[in-house]
Amino acid sequence: MTPVAAYYYYYAKNKKSDEEMREILTKSPSYTKQITERKAQRKDMVKFLDKIRSTDENSAEVERNLSEVLRAGKSEQKRKHAVDRGFYGSKEGAEMQLKAMADKQNEERERRERKKEEKRLKAAAKNEKKQKKKKKKKKQAAVEEQQHDTDITETAPMEPITNSKPQVAAAIGTVAAAAVAIGALFIGRPRS
Repeated sequence: MTPVAAYYYYYAKNKKSDEEMREILTKSPSYTKQITERKAQRKDMVKFLDKIRSTDENSAEVERNLSEVLRAGKSEQKRKHAVDRGFYGSKEGAEMQLKAMADKQNEERERRERKKEEKRLKAAAKNEKKQKKKKKKKKQAAVEEQQHDTDITETAPMEPITNSKPQVAAAIGTVAAAAVAIGALFIGRPRS
């Protein structure tokens, strides 16, 4: 029996009707409390939306509530810095704003230039390191070559290798025998 069939059999046998489930849930105190709270919240929400739709004398209260909702439940927005309301809409305030924007742009430009310069210096240092490594390797190779040349000249002259005729004949015979064996292996096979 598959698990799906077993579950269906169990569900069909123990299934409660809608009326029984409603009775069980209404007897539960936490469920009834949740239902009543949700109904009250729904009524409050409907009332709030109705106030938004109608622009009566309660519009100030509705605006306050709506702004509170938009600020995540906080009654007023908190500022990090003090604000001088005398600057808003004045010529001095506009000048200060332009100056602040120019300062910010200058700082951003300087930051980008510093970053570019750091990148260039880093690349130059890396390139210099590579050049030093190459020079060091060339120098080391030259020294080793010179040592190798001096080692060859300092060693005793080598005697020429003389092979006797029987050794040469044996080597040639071994090579010929190996060639014949390999040829026999490949020629003796039937072609597919």
